[in-house]
Amino acid sequence: MGGHAAFPVSGRETADCAECGVTMVPLLTVASGEWYNHDSWRPVEEPAGGFGNPPQIQIGRGWDLYVLRCPTSFDHPFATYEQ
Repeated sequence: MGGHAAFPVSGRETADCAECGVTMVPLLTVASGEWYNHDSWRPVEEPAGGFGNPPQIQIGRGWDLYVLRCPTSFDHPFATYEQ
């Protein structure tokens, strides 16, 4: 929840609120994996080289789904995108 969104394909992207035009902020990320063997964090409980997607969630073709919110008001509509 919150935090920041990774932009591995296109570089930094922004989305503006449809109601007020303010740049939206990350609310939730649903990732297609938890870690990537050698180039990301891995829980110490998991063996090296293990499967990096224990919940077996896949967004599109392995993307992440980002849900963004307006920092001005929770009444404004949410935005989503995949990358």
